[in-house]
Amino acid sequence: MNLYSWSLIESGFLLSPSVKRFVGGEFGQTVMHVVQDSGEWGVDVKLWNDLGQKVQNKLASRTLDAHQNLKEHLDHGKILFKLAGEVIDKDLSQWTTKRTIAWLKLSWDHYIELNALGFLAVVSDFDHNLLSNSLARILEKHSTPANPTQKYLAALISPNRPDLNWIELLDLLEIVRKYKTLNKITASAEFRRHAKKYKWLNYGYQGPLGTTDDFALRAKKLLADKKSIRQIYLEHKSQFEVIKQNQARIERHLKLTDHERYMFDQARTLMFTKAYRLNVRHAIQYAFELMFVHLGKQLALPLTFFRYCLREEILQLLTGHKVDTVEIIKRRNGVLKIVDRHKTRFIPARQIDQTLRKVLEKETVVKQDFVDGQVAFAGRARGRARLVFGIPDLGKVTHGDILVAVTTTPDVLPAMSRAIAFVTDSGGITSHAAIVAREMKKPCVIGTKFATKIFKDGDMIEVDANKGTVRKI
Repeated sequence: MNLYSWSLIESGFLLSPSVKRFVGGEFGQTVMHVVQDSGEWGVDVKLWNDLGQKVQNKLASRTLDAHQNLKEHLDHGKILFKLAGEVIDKDLSQWTTKRTIAWLKLSWDHYIELNALGFLAVVSDFDHNLLSNSLARILEKHSTPANPTQKYLAALISPNRPDLNWIELLDLLEIVRKYKTLNKITASAEFRRHAKKYKWLNYGYQGPLGTTDDFALRAKKLLADKKSIRQIYLEHKSQFEVIKQNQARIERHLKLTDHERYMFDQARTLMFTKAYRLNVRHAIQYAFELMFVHLGKQLALPLTFFRYCLREEILQLLTGHKVDTVEIIKRRNGVLKIVDRHKTRFIPARQIDQTLRKVLEKETVVKQDFVDGQVAFAGRARGRARLVFGIPDLGKVTHGDILVAVTTTPDVLPAMSRAIAFVTDSGGITSHAAIVAREMKKPCVIGTKFATKIFKDGDMIEVDANKGTVRKI
């Protein structure tokens, strides 16, 4: 991640009235610490928990409408996909400064609002697990050894509508079905168009793009599967019909009340909303980066400069005003930004450590060889633990490893594709790790709090995502 990309998300969380409209409250203070494209962001913990409780209160009174939130997501997302399409794989050399500024302002407006709408899904469960716990309490009344709570929970909160990742896989399966062998697949024009069309799908904040080799490897894995391509294709195509039928069956079997059904419906909708926002984010982030590469060539500035700019600084530069380019580029070495009641200030480098000591909670030290958490996607896996704290750690995750992280972000996706299971300290049912686990169909336990402190790189661990436990073996 970087200062620019996270500041856009932060602006949505802070500045839009949509936060108060859907959540019922807001906050005005944030802290962002970024060093070498890795960082942490936070707000007052008590206030964060209070906002999570406000969402719970709206659910209890049935005044929360996640479907309206999704509708507004789709409205802004449609515009952002269109704006991204104006830049991706296009010649920007003929763009005037006026057109560039207009494109940036419009993209910022819609993206900030998209993130404001997305705050509902994040604050509903992240860290405090209030939504996960309330749903689990509903199911605990019906739990049996054969049908444990975690199994019910994972099934009932799974989104039951397709997102772009599902569509991409369906398209790839159709190509694999048509050409049947890897050589014919990779030589086809359809495959090349597919790789070009979806190369940005897991771009994250800074890339990398998906390559033709990445798509070829996925096709190779599909061909090597024990199931036939036809069976995989039919199962994938009917995935959401099966999910809906299973959810309806469980709700009937458990005799859930109307309000309990409403709770799970809202949770499923929030899950899909967050997955959709990630799809939009990857497209517009890639478009921003292409625009900044173009501007960098015009202005003789590196991409790093734009990644550590604020929006107003970019506008100042494009309108001929002076900006301290050297100081902005230095921010990558370490920057602490504090927003207080919409006023932004940067802490001098020499004061960063001292300031952080004042505002950060002290870490809890635990001594045990297991953790418990929430199930994001059911299943079991055994493998070597690989701790991932940032981009430099991605390379150590190989096929068959279990990825263990505080939380995951889009930039971790390459490692997640290689891992056989995921474990995170933070996050609830709407977290990035939970969404990806469902898309990739990999066992995942989230919200363990201490996994990165208990397990070390190379430890052999077992993930039981049927029960929500992870232990050293």
